[in-house]
Amino acid sequence: MTDQQTTETRDLEAARRGDRAAFARLYEEWYPAVYRYARFNSRTTADAEDLAAEAFARALAAVSRFRGTAAELPAWLFRIARNAAIDRARRTRPTTELVELEGGDPTSPLADRLDIRQALAQLTQEQRSVILLRFAAGLSTRETAVAVGRREKAVESLQHRALEALARRLSPR
Repeated sequence: MTDQQTTETRDLEAARRGDRAAFARLYEEWYPAVYRYARFNSRTTADAEDLAAEAFARALAAVSRFRGTAAELPAWLFRIARNAAIDRARRTRPTTELVELEGGDPTSPLADRLDIRQALAQLTQEQRSVILLRFAAGLSTRETAVAVGRREKAVESLQHRALEALARRLSPR
């Protein structure tokens, strides 16, 4: 076990006992990855910050009941973030985002990001979750399976179908 793993294990145990400083250290370690995931599930930076904050508030409230190991902590955190994103999507009415690129180059990186966001939005919620957890958050197939509550083979299948759908939507006509 590395020093970082040992420290994370100690912090997790202390956080379970109510040590807020220990939870703060776990927050510092995992906030950037959870925020990246939240950013892909949000329209604005502020929405992503709110979603990440909500995920960690839920984690703080539930950490005493978390029975997993420190190695399982990331999947647990991303599952909480995913559920928070789903809950938020259910609470808000769907809207169409209109973006104008007046005078902009349609081959610019901004246009690419907008195309990717639009293509991701057309995936099913489960497909989008798998893609974001695997590639934006960097989770393994096993960790993603835990986070979405599916078997590894199901995650591999969802990932395959999602990547095919993205390729179809993003390929030049």
